[in-house]
Amino acid sequence: MDRFMTLAVPDGAVTIDPHLGHLRGLRFWDGRKWLDPLHCAGREGRCEAAIRPGRPASAARASAALWQDDSPWEVREVVQSGRAALARLSLGGTMQGASVEKEISLRRGEPILYQSHLLSGGRGTLSLAHHPVVHMAAGGRLSYSPKRRAPGGDAAPDAGFAGPVDLPDGPGLRRPLTLVEAAGNPLGWTAVLRHAEEDIVFVLRDPEMLPVTTLWTAERGRVLGIGDGCASGDGTGTGCAAPGGDCADGRCPLALAPRRVHRLRHAIGVVPRPKGWSHVTAVSIDQNTLRLEGDGEGAVWLPFDGRFFGGTRQ
Repeated sequence: MDRFMTLAVPDGAVTIDPHLGHLRGLRFWDGRKWLDPLHCAGREGRCEAAIRPGRPASAARASAALWQDDSPWEVREVVQSGRAALARLSLGGTMQGASVEKEISLRRGEPILYQSHLLSGGRGTLSLAHHPVVHMAAGGRLSYSPKRRAPGGDAAPDAGFAGPVDLPDGPGLRRPLTLVEAAGNPLGWTAVLRHAEEDIVFVLRDPEMLPVTTLWTAERGRVLGIGDGCASGDGTGTGCAAPGGDCADGRCPLALAPRRVHRLRHAIGVVPRPKGWSHVTAVSIDQNTLRLEGDGEGAVWLPFDGRFFGGTRQ
């Protein structure tokens, strides 16, 4: 029996390791060719997962498992209709006493993978992060939503700094760079315009729950890791988001409690590079439409599940 499970719509597919909860592959059809936004590497071929509680962001390169190693995921539901594909999984054990449910979905006509995690109950505080990895055959250009500080880093950007940053065929980022979302941002995003692939890979998140982004490169700038979640920038992996919390220093523990529920939302997508664009300048959601703007003419409009992040985000 095949260990892996694939969810598919006519123009997209994601392969999941249901035992570990990791992504093993993701691709979308743009009308001419398949676009592969994620880099799958390592002994187990992971291309996206999350960091274990309390582990530094950079450690995800070697072991990218958020959940306890002895607690496998269990598949609760799989729906594949042709118009949409969805899988619901639950963690076999608990995390600091909290039950964890995962939902992964695709929708026809949308080059986007939707992921959400529901944490219920538990005690104490928790650090966690999604950690997609992007491969660039010949480098690319990175941009992201406005940030207010880079805790503990050499280059602390001014308030509202949003890139772009060149990722050439060279050293890339010398060491992991941790950035905190600027106050008031309705949507957290990171976008990589890949030169050789002629496409744009973008990652979206709820900045109230996942306010911190840690970036690192490997293979002389050809591989980029995007850790969205709870990383303080001091290498301890402490710090997370809490609704309404003060995240000015990147240390906002996700507080667990017996009757408390946290929902973490994250999305990954890819589109062909528009002619004349060298980087993305803005990403926004208006009802059921996702809009990408760049430094060239026009904009990219995509259908989007407007309910995913809880409503209009501009």
